[in-house]
Amino acid sequence: MIRVDWSQKRELLLEKRVKGVDVKEALRLQKENNFLILDVRPEAKYKEGHPPGAINVEMYRLIREWTPWDIARRL
Repeated sequence: MIRVDWSQKRELLLEKRVKGVDVKEALRLQKENNFLILDVRPEAKYKEGHPPGAINVEMYRLIREWTPWDIARRL
């Protein structure tokens, strides 16, 4: 597995115009357009529960005192 640092991942996402959506919108897009859901949470959270067909691609780094919402907003 090739490890890429966070800044490279972020730049690639921005270049490809990948955007975050809330859960309700993600499920609608998956159902209506056969979109793939990438769950960017840590693997442990993904294993606790995730949408059917979602793939775990851990994309964020932990920053002290940041919540997952803070991190998602910065994506």
